Amino acid sequence: MNTLRRLILYYYAYQKVNVTLSTACKFRLQGFLLLESRTVKQQHYIHSSSRYVYMYRASAACKQTLFDSHRFKCAPINRHIMQLPAALSENRVDSECSKANHTQTNNQEDTESSKLYPDNDDPVLARINQAYSVQDIYKVLETNWEILEQKHLCQSVVNLWELQKVYGNFAVESVKHHCIEVMNHTMYPSLCMQLEKHAESLDDKGLVCSLMYLLKLGSDPTATVITKLLSECQDRYLTMEPSALSRYSVALSQFPQPPFHLLGKIAQTVKEQIDFAATEDLFLFAVCLQKAVMVTSVELKARLLGLLHPFIIDQSAPLFAVIRAMEICASLAETNEELLDDIAKYFLGVMDGIGAIGIYRISGLFKQCHYTHDKLFDALHEKSVGLMAKCESLVECVNLLPNLFLGSDPEMLGIVEKILLRDITDCVLPVLCRVGLILPDLQTKNRQLLDAFSKQVLNSLQNVKKEETDEVVHNFLSKLCSSFVKLRRWPHMYRNRDVEGLLYKLLLTELRKQLGMQPASVAWIAQFMLTLNRGRLPLLLIERISAVLPQFSVPQINYIASGFRVHSRTRHHSLLEQQLSYLNHMMHYAALKQLNSITNLNSLTFTVSQFVHRNQDIDESVLNELMDQYLKFLPDFRIQHVLPTARILLATRYYMPELADRLCRCVVENEQTIGRQFAVVLYVCNLINYSPCREMLETSVRLLLRHKDELSALDTLHAAVAFGLFRYLDRAVVDAIFHLNFLEKVDKELEDSTSFSYTNRLRDSLMRLNRCACLDYPEYDVPWFHEQYCRDSVVKSRREHYLTASIRDSLAVVLGGADFFVENVFTPYYYHIDFECMFDKGYEPLSCKELGLKSWTCNNVLIQEPPADSFRVAVCVLPQQLFCANEQLLLGTEVMKRRHLEIMGYKVVHIAHFEWNSMQLGDRSAKLTFLRKKLLS
Repeated sequence: MNTLRRLILYYYAYQKVNVTLSTACKFRLQGFLLLESRTVKQQHYIHSSSRYVYMYRASAACKQTLFDSHRFKCAPINRHIMQLPAALSENRVDSECSKANHTQTNNQEDTESSKLYPDNDDPVLARINQAYSVQDIYKVLETNWEILEQKHLCQSVVNLWELQKVYGNFAVESVKHHCIEVMNHTMYPSLCMQLEKHAESLDDKGLVCSLMYLLKLGSDPTATVITKLLSECQDRYLTMEPSALSRYSVALSQFPQPPFHLLGKIAQTVKEQIDFAATEDLFLFAVCLQKAVMVTSVELKARLLGLLHPFIIDQSAPLFAVIRAMEICASLAETNEELLDDIAKYFLGVMDGIGAIGIYRISGLFKQCHYTHDKLFDALHEKSVGLMAKCESLVECVNLLPNLFLGSDPEMLGIVEKILLRDITDCVLPVLCRVGLILPDLQTKNRQLLDAFSKQVLNSLQNVKKEETDEVVHNFLSKLCSSFVKLRRWPHMYRNRDVEGLLYKLLLTELRKQLGMQPASVAWIAQFMLTLNRGRLPLLLIERISAVLPQFSVPQINYIASGFRVHSRTRHHSLLEQQLSYLNHMMHYAALKQLNSITNLNSLTFTVSQFVHRNQDIDESVLNELMDQYLKFLPDFRIQHVLPTARILLATRYYMPELADRLCRCVVENEQTIGRQFAVVLYVCNLINYSPCREMLETSVRLLLRHKDELSALDTLHAAVAFGLFRYLDRAVVDAIFHLNFLEKVDKELEDSTSFSYTNRLRDSLMRLNRCACLDYPEYDVPWFHEQYCRDSVVKSRREHYLTASIRDSLAVVLGGADFFVENVFTPYYYHIDFECMFDKGYEPLSCKELGLKSWTCNNVLIQEPPADSFRVAVCVLPQQLFCANEQLLLGTEVMKRRHLEIMGYKVVHIAHFEWNSMQLGDRSAKLTFLRKKLLS
């Protein structure tokens, strides 16, 4: 009789005679039902099948004891059970179901791989392998206790772990309870004692498997049985077969703090054997080195990858070995693009056999390597969409989400939100952490979902037992804090003060610990406390940062620096300002110390982007040191470096013509694959006033016209404004933008956006392009339609610069009084002029009061006609932010402003901050002479 059918009828019969199901029985039944519910859904096994019948009977029998209990709640099972009566009433299971074939397809490969020893001639071993529950295995052991051999003990440990696989890869809570059931059984201590007693007589295979699976089940790493098994493994590792050695490395990785000295010995053993290894052994050595990746030399990693490369090319390597090779490759400083490309082709060839966990790992590894393979990512997306349609588990959904382009697929986003809302109340902390990591990437506007997530996090943290607090803080708190930090940013702009308050309280408790505070822990605690912006920081936090400052890595510096973004936009009292200034100084010092660790362009891009994007007020010496590194790695520049590098230049306003030229050449060389990145490169050129070559401009025009429907409105406008600056605004580009379809697209983005910053930038960019078209290209006949927008926003947003007062006084002296100039004037196209004055042809100043010029006005109507040949002078104050960070070079916006003012008839006088505050103009008379020369030259 089919195993599933026998078990269900077994439990059904017990219910009929009013025998209460044990906890173990409930879990076993739940696991089998969950497995069957997935099989039925995936294979559409409906007609002429008895599976529904037995699942329905089991659900009816166990209704009060299994499905009504929250502890044993299993949403996927319940959903299928609810559908069973309807399925039966619709005759989906007909009268012939009793005659149907009840054969259950078993996974023979898993069964065979879990058998350490043949059981043909060993009845005890056969009974252990035939057991289908924890109770059954322990019963076999208890019955045959006096005649048990070492192989029986080892196989029992293996099978006790293997039984949890029936729950699937995503039933986290069920697996946890399974492990608790195994260890709470009265026979478990006796089993451990026997393993400890006979450790020396165990064969290598049984020894390492016993160690590995006891640790996976949750045994205390300091228990005597673990210590004894580990000691025996240390004595034998030099003579172990590769299969045993690989399992030994997996066992070591199960320790909370992996023993790196032992993993280093494994790596050395692999080094000595790798040149003589058989093909199958190479695959196992990949597992060894992946587990020992932190202590393996670069040369050994490269040698193993070189030996595996041919098997990856011809698709003969097993999937597990290729994934391990990918993980080793990700740990290398130098990216092997040829190997990564062949690995991508391998995954494309075996895509049908990859599940949700494999998809998650593969996509994550390629992102970790900073390597983009469009065909593979498209295939992963397609596979994820297919799996999502059959997704029953929230954890499985979370694994698939990173590969779904949800922004361009509202329907799929709706499916994901529905799954999350449905199952979020059943999530435990490990799953909530996974959900929290992907929620910021969803860009969801569903406040109900965010509130449900926050409520479940709050409930889970409040229900943590006192003795489990340290475990929660160690394993989950950093991920939850990171999630809520990201949710505070655009486009979510979401906060839950109850959760933030509880997390803050737990963090203070963690800070008060005298020992064990690692730099990583200090970094994310500092990031969260800075981001919360709850006033002055705890002095204990400042002390912890100072204590571990020399040990900070670049990512850890980034965690702390990211918190400064919140404070840069808010006012705070003097004590907090002092704390922030002190922290900022420490972060710059730590960043300078890390410069020597940069060995390649990928590492450099990561270092600069992670640091400068989070902290706009970066120290000049740090910025110069970081940017100078680019010249050293410029020959290694590839298309994958374009976007992060462009963002760095945008964030820092750093003028580096060699780097800007390389960005432009990447656009020209990769026209077919560059995508939206060309628009970002143009925006960089516009910002730092770098004139790209004609070939770059021609390529960008083609790209803009070709991809205008796929590009965001802001990217399109940024590119067009750059064309305007460089006098290359093609008529076709103007017609495409000032068209009803594009303007409707702008309105749609403005309506959908939840970010004030984005909407302001979008409106401002459209206004700038409109102004450029009217002034530089009047032959295009583009009307000026931003009059009301400028009156409402541009005029009201001006602020006086600190140099203005000093220049105002000097102008009054030079011109002969305050009546000869006016402040804060707006031109017809709403360019702001700090000071405007008029001169006749003999360079004599004219009274602005008599002519009728007024401040804060536009389109001034003069009271009287000025003399013939008179001219207007626009005096523009240029503060530091209007120049490149490292050069006295005006930004592109000011260059265009000067050109447009001259088109409107002004003589433009620039007064730069570095000139006015220079030592040459240290006294008043020097300033007056300088200003007079500027005005009258």
